[in-house]
Amino acid sequence: MLKVSEIMTWDVVYVTEYHTISQVRHMMINHDIRHIPVVDENGFPVGLITQRDLLKSELSSLSVSDPEVGHANEAFATAAKIMSRGIKYARPEDSLKQTGHIMQQCKIGCLPVVEQGKLVGIITDSDYVGVAISLIEELDSIDTGTAE
Repeated sequence: MLKVSEIMTWDVVYVTEYHTISQVRHMMINHDIRHIPVVDENGFPVGLITQRDLLKSELSSLSVSDPEVGHANEAFATAAKIMSRGIKYARPEDSLKQTGHIMQQCKIGCLPVVEQGKLVGIITDSDYVGVAISLIEELDSIDTGTAE
């Protein structure tokens, strides 16, 4: 059984609820990531911000209904304002099959990975694509008789 720990990213980039939206945006751009977990003071994931959340915050700046989140105020509005709460998470020992089903059923692109109450990594849909490519290459080599 393949486990989350075998394909997850261990060196995860994260923010706190107190980071500004502008800081979050810069971190995501600088690290070339699409998801960033939000942790509490103990390192436990309490939320998640995605590229989609950032886009929504930009779009909300076109509305006068919530000027606090607007693009012009990104330097002041915090991650807590736009993060998704009540997120699901995985553990390093969870099976890839199990977490893949969760991600597919919930239509989410990642799961923060938690061990002993702390964020230790993240598993994303891109990690699963990497596994799929490896399996396809292996099947192709078997089909062509070039398996090692």
